[in-house]
Amino acid sequence: MLNEIYKGKEKQKKKDFELISILLFSVKQVAYSTYTDVKHRSYILMKHNIEKIKVLDIYIDIQSSYFLLPENGIYKE
Repeated sequence: MLNEIYKGKEKQKKKDFELISILLFSVKQVAYSTYTDVKHRSYILMKHNIEKIKVLDIYIDIQSSYFLLPENGIYKE
């Protein structure tokens, strides 16, 4: 009797896990299709703009990151 209850609970947990796996897979598919759509639209828009504009001036200011380390390990004003 106790063994049957245990097996029943284990079967229910297994079904719950499978349901969650199916839901996660469908969410993953939707996210990937959205990502692909955005990537494709961005590529087309960028390609159109580059073809339309003959001179493209891009300035990207990349600064190095810095880390402040207090002298004694504790910050004091």
